Amino acid sequence: MRGALAMIPLPRAASLMRGCASYVDEQLMGHDAPPSQAQQAHFADVISGLEYYLERMLQDPDATGERVLELATQGLAALGYLPAEKPWRQALAAPDGVLSSEVAPSQSQFDALASPTSRLNPPALQRPGSLLPPPANEAHVDDELREVFLEETDEVLEVLHRHLPDSADKTAQGEMRRAFHTLKGSGRMVRALVVAELAWAVENLLNRVLERSVALGAEVRRVLDETVALLPELIADFANDAQRQRAEVDALAARAHALASGTQAPAAEPHDPLLLEIFRNEAQSHLDSLNHFLQQAAEQVPLQVSDELQRALHTLKGSAYMAGVLPIAELARPLDHLTREYKAHRLPLDLDEVELLLEAEGVFQRGLRDLDGDPLAPIKGAQDLINRTQAVLDHQLEALLDAPNTGLRIKRDPRLIANFLAQGMDILLDAESLLRRWQQHPGERQELSALLDELTTLGEGAHDADLHSIDELCEALLDLYGAVEESSLAVSERFFHEAEQAHEALINMLDQLAAGQEISRRR
Repeated sequence: MRGALAMIPLPRAASLMRGCASYVDEQLMGHDAPPSQAQQAHFADVISGLEYYLERMLQDPDATGERVLELATQGLAALGYLPAEKPWRQALAAPDGVLSSEVAPSQSQFDALASPTSRLNPPALQRPGSLLPPPANEAHVDDELREVFLEETDEVLEVLHRHLPDSADKTAQGEMRRAFHTLKGSGRMVRALVVAELAWAVENLLNRVLERSVALGAEVRRVLDETVALLPELIADFANDAQRQRAEVDALAARAHALASGTQAPAAEPHDPLLLEIFRNEAQSHLDSLNHFLQQAAEQVPLQVSDELQRALHTLKGSAYMAGVLPIAELARPLDHLTREYKAHRLPLDLDEVELLLEAEGVFQRGLRDLDGDPLAPIKGAQDLINRTQAVLDHQLEALLDAPNTGLRIKRDPRLIANFLAQGMDILLDAESLLRRWQQHPGERQELSALLDELTTLGEGAHDADLHSIDELCEALLDLYGAVEESSLAVSERFFHEAEQAHEALINMLDQLAAGQEISRRR
C-alpha cells in the first residue's frame, strides 16, 4: 500500500504508511506482549486518519486534505515511529495548486467502491443493540477535525438528497453507499458515534442491494428515506455536544441490519398518541401552505413553484417519516420530488400539476383523519395518485432533455448543476479567505491574482450551467478587481466592505440553487 501511495503520488500519506508498517512489524508482530491502551489509541488514530484522508481524495481528487493527516502524524509521533525523512516538506512549501496535481484514483477504484462484493464488503457480524455516544469522560476531539467533519457532512447530505429520488438506479445506489461510508469512517474518527453507526447500518444494507442479495423494495426505500430525514438532527446533536441514545435511531439501525441479513425486521412499536397529535398539527400547517398556493393557482395558471410550497411538501415528507406515518410520507415524496425538479428547471406548474396538488390535499386530509385508527393503513386513492404524479414528472423531464434550447427557458442538466455547486462553494470559501488576507495586507497583490483566477473559474462554470445571475455578479467582481490590478482604482475600507457583500451574495445564490429555489438577482 505504501508503494501504491508513493506512485500515485501521495508522498506524505506514503511516508506515514511506511511508519505505520514499521510499527506493526517491530512492535505488534515482533513482541508477544500486547500494546498498552494508550498505544492502541494512538495506532487507531493513525489508521483512522489515513482512512479518512484516502476517502476524501477518492471523493474529491483536487482536495488537499493535508490537515486531516495531522491526526495520523501525531499518532505516529506518540508511538515513536514518525519517519525522519519528510518528503512532503517541499510540496507543502510549494505555491497553491501544486498539490492538486496529485492524480485521481483510477476508474477501477471508483467501480470497486460503487459495486462492492461480499468479499470486500462482508455483511455486518456485530450489530449493536443501542447506538451510544462516547463516554462522558472521553478526551475531547480536536476542534479542527470536528470542523472538517461538519463541513464534510454538508457535502454528504447534499449527495444523499440529490440521489435519494433515484434510489432504484444503480449509480445512485453507489453514490449513496459511498456517502454513508464517508459518514461512517469520518464519524468514527471524530467520535460522532450515533451518526457513524447508523451510517454503517445503512451502508451495510446498500452493500447487499448493490450485490443483488437484497432487493430494493418498499421497506429498504423507507429505511433510506427515514435515515436521510433524521441525519441533519443527529449531526446537529454532535455539533452541539448533545449526542445521546435515541430509540428511533436504534430501531432504524436494527431494521437496516435485519433487511441486510434477510431476517425479520423488528416489529414497530405502537405510535405514541401525543406524538401523532403533534404531527397532525404540524402537517395541517403544511397543508395550509399548500392551500395558499392552490388559491393563487385558482386565479392564474401556469404558476411557478413558490418557496413556501416547496418547503411545505419537503418538511411534510420528513416529519411524516420521523413520526412513522409512512402512508403520508410516501405520498409526499413524489410531490416533493416534482416541485423540486420543476423549480430547479424553472418549469411552471400548469393545470395538470395543479390538479394533482388539489387531489393530493384531499388525500392528505383523509390520511390525517386515519391517524385516529391505524396510522399505517394505506390511504384510499394514494397509490394511484403517486403513480400519476411520477408519470407526469417523468414525462416533463424527458421532454425537457429532448427539447431544443430555444432560449425561451433555461434547460439545466442536474449533473452539471451538482458539479457546479460542489466546485463553486469550494471556490467561494477559498475566495473569502483570500479577501480577508488581502484586506490585512492591501499593498500586496498575490491574493488579488488568486481572486481573479478563482472568480474566472466560477464565472465560466456559471455560464456553462446557464446560471446567468451568478455569471453576471462574477463579471462585476472581475471588473472591480481588474480595475485595482490596472491601478485605476484604489482599495479602501468601503471597497472591501462592498467586495465582502458581493461574495456573501454569491454564497447566498449557491445556497438558493442547492435548495432548488429561485436565484435572487443582486445589484
